[in-house]
Amino acid sequence: MKRPLRTLLIVFGVVITAGGILLAAWVGIILLSSHDVRAEKTFQLTSNDLVIDADNGGVTIEPGASGVIEVRRKVTDSIDGPDPTWSLEGNRLKLRLHCSTFFGFSCDGSYAIKVPLGLPLTVATDDGGVNVSGLRQNMKITTDNGHIDISDSVGDLTMRTDNGGIDVTRTTANTVKATTDNGGVRLRFDNSPTAVDARTDNGGVKITVPDDGTDYEVGVKTGNGGKDVGLDNVRGSTHKITVQTDNGGVSIQRTAR
Repeated sequence: MKRPLRTLLIVFGVVITAGGILLAAWVGIILLSSHDVRAEKTFQLTSNDLVIDADNGGVTIEPGASGVIEVRRKVTDSIDGPDPTWSLEGNRLKLRLHCSTFFGFSCDGSYAIKVPLGLPLTVATDDGGVNVSGLRQNMKITTDNGHIDISDSVGDLTMRTDNGGIDVTRTTANTVKATTDNGGVRLRFDNSPTAVDARTDNGGVKITVPDDGTDYEVGVKTGNGGKDVGLDNVRGSTHKITVQTDNGGVSIQRTAR
């Protein structure tokens, strides 16, 4: 091998090695500097509905006082950490972490939010699960990546996640639509819903309704999975259950109150 080429390869190897060492050192500094930062803020709400718009981080929602939104934020901060902001613009509560483009692995956050009861609620997150408990209002919840969990609530529900399961338990609702591209759907009702539509591309579906004598028109379609339906299909009933899954089993049953 000619000496100039050998020298060039040696220099290139040294540069790559040094770059790797510096990168590892910088990552180590970021990780060592990571720490949780907590903050709280109360917003005055004057609109007749509420939209919660979060870019990153899980969201937990519980009932709160009338006319105000209470937000508790926990952010993992570091030298290369996020620059979080929050604001209420009309009916829209905007929660932003502003993560670093290159080292976003150190960017993590979560929100615990108390909202007034009775107001129609829309929740949208880009990356993070949504957990709702104890609410009394119609809700529309979407997330690009995360689980949706609703419990002990009353109100119609529209839920969609691109990657994650959907769980609804101990809930009263007339109209429910649950859609996920990748994840299971489990719906357990305290009442006899009027219209249920559950769809998943990859995952099972389990629906449980009270054993109160209500008739349902039931439609089930699965591309790859078993069916266990304990309800008679009564055509023309005012109560309808529709289930579709491309890959996963389906179970629809009654249970005693």
